[in-house]
Amino acid sequence: MRGSLRAEAVHPDDYDHCIEIYTTAFDAREAFTMSYRLRRHDGEYRWLLDNGRPYYDDSGSFAGYFGSCIDITDMKRALDDKDVLLREVHHRVRNNMQLISSLLEMQSAMAAVPETKATLQDAAGRVRSIALAQMQLHGAESLSNVDLGEYLRSLVTAVGAMQTRIVFEVDVGHIPFSLDRAVPLGLIVNELLTNSLKHAFPNRETGTVRVEGRRAADGTVTITVSDDGVGLPSAELMDRARTLGYRLVKRLSGQVGAAISVERHDGTCHSIVLPPEAAG
Repeated sequence: MRGSLRAEAVHPDDYDHCIEIYTTAFDAREAFTMSYRLRRHDGEYRWLLDNGRPYYDDSGSFAGYFGSCIDITDMKRALDDKDVLLREVHHRVRNNMQLISSLLEMQSAMAAVPETKATLQDAAGRVRSIALAQMQLHGAESLSNVDLGEYLRSLVTAVGAMQTRIVFEVDVGHIPFSLDRAVPLGLIVNELLTNSLKHAFPNRETGTVRVEGRRAADGTVTITVSDDGVGLPSAELMDRARTLGYRLVKRLSGQVGAAISVERHDGTCHSIVLPPEAAG
């Protein structure tokens, strides 16, 4: 390796990554920053943050790098400990949500009044949606983002398992999404899915509900929930609705800054458009 770094002391798992960063920066005469493990004199590997800035002599010719290395081992260990703690918290939250959902479903099964049974089932579904987001976060590399595609697929699978006559289709790619927006969005989608189950196919044995999601080049995310059912009685239903589900959809949409529109054409299609997330 060109420069002052002792290549033989770099941890084998970090060596190729260091070489790639350094040689790319060297060839382009650009600054670089990289972290890696370096073996100390006593054999212990320590994490270093290595910064290099190009240096030019009086004639303007590239003459190498000015560099600095900072030992960040203790900082990295503290972050790793925090990460473990956060994962344990999210794990407990997920388990508690699943417990609450199960209790609500049990209460629903014992309810004698149909309206009470339906209300408890809806509440269980909403709690289940939050639990699924926590589950996705628990398995994610980042504790701040979830894979929106995996989250919505899990959500659709859970709703679809409630019955057998309706076919559910999902086409959502890998979209990293912050948890504070993923949970409200999941609740919105959950409401729209369950609404289709309840109202889109009153006189039919079969039907199809489809969820699609795309992120545009500018970062805008569009989620559509469509069905081939009987359609809404009015395109303005969401603005006039007094049901808890639609009121919840409207409130959650405002929480995440989403715009929702409804179209009626061979069924019903709800479009949820979310603006790009703020940087950082």
